[in-house]
Amino acid sequence: MKKVMAPLLLGLFGVPAMSADIYSARKAYLDKNLPVAFEQFKELAELGSAEAQENLAVMYVNGEGVARSNVLAYAWASLAIEQGGGEAVKGVVTQLDPHLNDAMRKRVAEIHAQFGQKALQARTLPAYASAASMAKREGCKIAAPAKTAEYYPEEALRKGLSGRVLVEVPIAFDGRARNPRTIYALPPGVFDDAVRWVAINTQYEPGRQDGNPAPCTLRYFIKFSMPGADWTELREKFEGTRQKALAGDPAAQLTYGLLLNANSELDTKGEDPLTWFLKAAQAGIPAAQFMVGSYLASSGNLERDLAKAMFWYEKAASQGQVSAQLAMANYLLRPGSTREEHARAAALLEQAVAAGSRNGHLYLAAALAASPDPELRNPARALALVESLKDIQDEPVAFEIMAAANAMLGQFGAAKSVQKKAIVVARRMGWDVAPLQARLARFESGQAWSGELMLY
Repeated sequence: MKKVMAPLLLGLFGVPAMSADIYSARKAYLDKNLPVAFEQFKELAELGSAEAQENLAVMYVNGEGVARSNVLAYAWASLAIEQGGGEAVKGVVTQLDPHLNDAMRKRVAEIHAQFGQKALQARTLPAYASAASMAKREGCKIAAPAKTAEYYPEEALRKGLSGRVLVEVPIAFDGRARNPRTIYALPPGVFDDAVRWVAINTQYEPGRQDGNPAPCTLRYFIKFSMPGADWTELREKFEGTRQKALAGDPAAQLTYGLLLNANSELDTKGEDPLTWFLKAAQAGIPAAQFMVGSYLASSGNLERDLAKAMFWYEKAASQGQVSAQLAMANYLLRPGSTREEHARAAALLEQAVAAGSRNGHLYLAAALAASPDPELRNPARALALVESLKDIQDEPVAFEIMAAANAMLGQFGAAKSVQKKAIVVARRMGWDVAPLQARLARFESGQAWSGELMLY
């Protein structure tokens, strides 16, 4: 496990295109670029960052980068205190409070109504599910886990590496995985292929809706451990990262949340990783914003709230966070979505493709090959995207995309041939191949097919 902590954020989530985050806001302030600092602190303050709210109050008091306003300084200082921060501006509240008239207090109340804890809870913050709500859920479960030892990478064995990977697995009604996605890995990049095979060869119980099997998504850890693995360094990093997180470092808060998620046995205090992800997300860290969105989208012990999930995904995606771009596109391509949503999804997937994402290639190719909207189809581009990928021989969906694209181009001989390959591979993986055979029948009769090829 040596030397895996330093590249953790880079390896898991790539290099984010920084926009409004607490680090760039601090730097702009120190560089005397006050209008930029003000706008960045304001954006983060509106997300609920106590540090940003405190700095915004100071800038209003001093008229730095904005016209001086004691009323707005009071409003943001009192919000920072409500958030558990604001030590440096408690004096502002104390000094200004006696001088506020009714009109000023009304303006303060308006800011609190828009950006206070109650407003954020309604608009952006996760809510934990009640016991009654949890009891009604029939989510998917692992029925028969695959053995990680059978898929342990040879290089990792040779180097004596152990690892832990958080994977998100769409599960079809037949209880088999479709296109597993690595959310993060420790160490990064070592076990990705092995994780995919473990997830594919694990058997699941699908979710249920109205008593019938239904697709669902399961997020869980896959652990690879060498006999006698020494986690001493990880334990030391765990506590060191916790201290930095407690001191208010957003990058450490994200990392600590990830470590809590991956190493629950090291958590002696019963901490919730989501608490740390949320702090980092409010400070503008895109990977943390993605994690908060992921929690909200997949529910777990939360109330599932796709509107809030999309809020955080949008924040992260706008800063170039590829996982968030894919997650947003997945949602926008859901059955029944509008043409505008499909176009927005295609734009997000183009960004993911430009970043080199394999899933981005597959998702975009699926949409271009068989979109229900003829104006969004581009079967030739779909073929090119799939053909640019390596090692697709074990991915039924890649063959299905090529078959659908060929059929759209009127090349039914090629469509039938490739679709038969998809069926062979899917059957080997234990899939219910009836939908694939139905598409083959259309191609054999000289008809193209449109619809959803990917399970999102």
